Amino acid sequence: MSIRLFASLRSLSALTISGLGSSVSRVLSSALIFGAAMLPAGVAQAGPLGPASDYNVFILGDDYESNTDAQGKVAVGGNATFSSYSVASSLPANTANALVVGQSVNYTNGTVNGQLHYGSSASLTGVNVTGGAPINDQPINFTAAANSLNALSSSLSGLAANGTVTSNYGLTLTGTDSNLDVFHLTTAQLAQANNFGLNIAVPNGATVVINVDGGSGSSLSLSNFQMSINGSTSESNSEINKVLFNFSNVSSFTSSSVTILGSILAPQTTMQLNNGHIDGTLIGASLGTSFSASTLEAHNYTFNGNLPSSVVPEPSSVVLFGIGAVGCVAVVRRRRQTV
Repeated sequence: MSIRLFASLRSLSALTISGLGSSVSRVLSSALIFGAAMLPAGVAQAGPLGPASDYNVFILGDDYESNTDAQGKVAVGGNATFSSYSVASSLPANTANALVVGQSVNYTNGTVNGQLHYGSSASLTGVNVTGGAPINDQPINFTAAANSLNALSSSLSGLAANGTVTSNYGLTLTGTDSNLDVFHLTTAQLAQANNFGLNIAVPNGATVVINVDGGSGSSLSLSNFQMSINGSTSESNSEINKVLFNFSNVSSFTSSSVTILGSILAPQTTMQLNNGHIDGTLIGASLGTSFSASTLEAHNYTFNGNLPSSVVPEPSSVVLFGIGAVGCVAVVRRRRQTV
């Protein structure tokens, strides 16, 4: 939970309890702060990617994957169909919410390194769930998550570009801002890096936002796609955690033999990703199909860049909680006035 969020709650409590007795004020103020701390997982925005911040793969719709793995946690808002698939492979065996599925999960052969939560049904064959028996509940509000992630993507797309883009047998993105470097690319521009590579050159420690917009109904296809950040292709490069691709207006994304150094925010994009790997958080509308499951590896390098506070939406549940608190204050005041 961010300091900014708690500060907002304290300000809200100060505004709403004005004129009440000290005992009521203390109760209401405590309730606001306690309520924020008790928000359901996936609703409170504890990181720069909100409800997806703690996940390696976060798919809002259906997810089909086979013969691959996700080193970190996986969340699926729709149905999950997995075969020969490992979840949270680099995390402890008791990882909470290692796999969260909003609807049904059909899983053949593999391992979930921690807890498995499902919404409607779970069919497991040859699957080792190290966190105990599958749990029928819903720790993530996927509707709220979709609203939050779409709002974030829209806000990021409105950031002004301050970096330069050079195309010459590949693509080079050059930024000079030590805090935040923003680039705007079309899908056609990003595809120019196929076979040649995408090079990012920015000050060490800078957050990088790459907005990709191909226009309504556009598609993106990457193949033999490689990346480097400040001259390094190594997964040990800490700059990986600072890079975010924002697909603000891309309807579909297909890939083959790719190495993506950074996270992808694409809450409205259907994806078919085969071979290669992503070093970051993958957020999409859907992944794979019933005819062709995704085989992309997901390596657990979650995004920890510093996004402007103006683009990160507050948790909707906190707002609702605050409105409810204000309502309680109104009731108390009315009762006092009638006594």
